[in-house]
Amino acid sequence: MIPYLLDTNVLIPLLWPLHGEQAKVRNWFFAHAAKSFATCSFTQAGFLRITSSIEVMRQRYALSDARALLLALTQQPGHTFWPTSIDCFEATAPFERRMHGSKQITDAYLLGIAKHHGGRLATLDRPSSAWLDRSPATWLS
Repeated sequence: MIPYLLDTNVLIPLLWPLHGEQAKVRNWFFAHAAKSFATCSFTQAGFLRITSSIEVMRQRYALSDARALLLALTQQPGHTFWPTSIDCFEATAPFERRMHGSKQITDAYLLGIAKHHGGRLATLDRPSSAWLDRSPATWLS
């Protein structure tokens, strides 16, 4: 079973009940990823940063609540923590020719981490056509 690295934009609707994409993400997660999924420092920090931001979430969530939700998820039997043991240059090198803008740096970095660990990236980001070929990613549309 190929493990999925959950992008921050998948973690948020997976764990926050009021998110508009929660039903879609939870349905996908339990059908495809619950038995083998991963997070990394980058996606965990992104989850905590975004969910504790009133500007983004439109209401204040306590950082302790966000930490508790994330901790509960990471204690599930299907979870693996993937250390970001490769640098940004190594992680993004396989995708460099397909990157055409600054907004793709984070996606390429997460794709590189997933590839390094033999997994796939699960994300809600819409891919450009340049990313569709040979990318170790699953886009939840």
